[in-house]
Amino acid sequence: MSDEIETLRRELEDKTAECHRLAQAFESIHNAIVFGSKDWAVYSKDAWIYGIVVGWDEDDGSESEATREICHRHKIKPEDLARMRSMHRVVTAAREALPEDMCPIKMARERQDADRNTTTN
Repeated sequence: MSDEIETLRRELEDKTAECHRLAQAFESIHNAIVFGSKDWAVYSKDAWIYGIVVGWDEDDGSESEATREICHRHKIKPEDLARMRSMHRVVTAAREALPEDMCPIKMARERQDADRNTTTN
């Protein structure tokens, strides 16, 4: 029985490590997009990638003017927009699963938010 438990424990550790590597990959792609100088709205394929990885909607999930403009410009149908948003939620969930100590960008962003809240209060 203890051999089975040990095997399961190792498998869980391996899967956890794989999940962290996946989250790091998504975080790396996200950062390459948001910190680059490319205009991701020009071409439909780029707009699609940006919508999945970064998202066109507002941070609170409400539809932004950018979303409406992208859909109009690239003739994105409502069902395709729904699919893009669904994939964006998956990518975001994967990135958010990354432990804080493995994501310096996330830690820096939280420090900036904390500093902003301190100076405005």
